Amino acid sequence: MVAEDNLINQKVLTGLLAGSGIEVVIANDGQEALDILESDSDFLMVLMDAHMPRVDGFEATRAIRKEEKYNHILVVALSGDVAPDDIKKMREVGMAEQLEKPLRMEALYDIFYAYTGKEKSVNNDDNEFLEVPMTQELNGVAGLEVCGGDEEFYREILSEFVQTYENSTQELEELLQNKKLAKADKLLLDLIGITANIGAKSLNTIATDIKDALRDTQNRSYLTLTDKYKVHLENLIKDIKEYI
Repeated sequence: MVAEDNLINQKVLTGLLAGSGIEVVIANDGQEALDILESDSDFLMVLMDAHMPRVDGFEATRAIRKEEKYNHILVVALSGDVAPDDIKKMREVGMAEQLEKPLRMEALYDIFYAYTGKEKSVNNDDNEFLEVPMTQELNGVAGLEVCGGDEEFYREILSEFVQTYENSTQELEELLQNKKLAKADKLLLDLIGITANIGAKSLNTIATDIKDALRDTQNRSYLTLTDKYKVHLENLIKDIKEYI
């Protein structure tokens, strides 16, 4: 099961696992994950996003670990939070492993092999040359690697990004101006994961900088970074549209 509220991240994960033979069930938040398990507990693993609406990954994992009937299910944290304190909190609620966003398939399969005892297979059919964008804003090689070398899938994810986040500058500015920092933090966390998935390193960096600056509630230094965000986003959108 993949418990993840962001639609683009859902699409990336299901796309990456599509040819693996692994059956994937999507839960849009922690409560939905618990509801699915209540009716069908025949799961090997739950990839649990830490930050979701209604019931977050921490609360959902606590509920799972309280039930003996779920002892066979491995809960793996799926999060962009990789600081030692964050990982400690994940372990304390019962998340046995932690996978960083963007998800790398080799890291996921390493966990599969470690907990199932299956032997690792190697696919060497990824040598086909593909022409992908390499600009200041978009590293197509990195993005294509995350998408398992599937260029059509990569284009689809880029298109989803444009549709979802083309106007995110205005949304972010409104949240920051109105001091809705928790919602801004969630938006930025999603953006950090997604920009890493598509290979948008510059926007990923500025989104990370703004998220870090949210701690500065006195001087509100994060407000001075939104202009930089706007420039990088506009350039990125331009590069993506030229490519797709």
